[in-house]
Amino acid sequence: MKRLGGSLPWVVGIATGLALGWWGYAALVFEERVPAVPFSHAVHTGEAVGMTCDDCHRTSNVRAISLPTVDDCTACHMDFPGIDRDLEELLALDDPWPSSLEQPEGVRFSHAQHVDLAGMECSACHGDHGSATSARSVAVNRISGYPRALWGRDGVGPVEGAHAMEMSDCVDCHDQRGVVQSCLDCHR
Repeated sequence: MKRLGGSLPWVVGIATGLALGWWGYAALVFEERVPAVPFSHAVHTGEAVGMTCDDCHRTSNVRAISLPTVDDCTACHMDFPGIDRDLEELLALDDPWPSSLEQPEGVRFSHAQHVDLAGMECSACHGDHGSATSARSVAVNRISGYPRALWGRDGVGPVEGAHAMEMSDCVDCHDQRGVVQSCLDCHR
């Protein structure tokens, strides 16, 4: 009969390695990108200002919904006294607010079809950003360059607080509404 004591270090070592690899995966593969511009959706969509999503994020048939430009922001902010003069410099940075839902190459998504034609609210897919008081950081995969929120998962499972945009979410929504679909509608 063999003693277990000789194999115990191997078992503990393998279990420890698997656990560190499993939970350490996300820390190694994803980097946090913090928005350079301190932004509050709640201030802009609240009663005082009363903006809607499409005041800044215009829908179109391009790959991604538009993010506001420097001109968009400064056009409004020039009308408000006391706005930080460094706003234009902040917005001119390479990535003032990283996108949390950048679609992979080969995937085509039309916000215009969903928002303008189907009349869907932005919050149906993106969650309630209108009440957010600060811009959220984005975990980006160092290898693919795509945000983790696109899938909402890491090696362990669902990411807490991430509003995912998985293909299954789209398929389920289309099925619930009786929308006929094929792979080539989105995948090119």
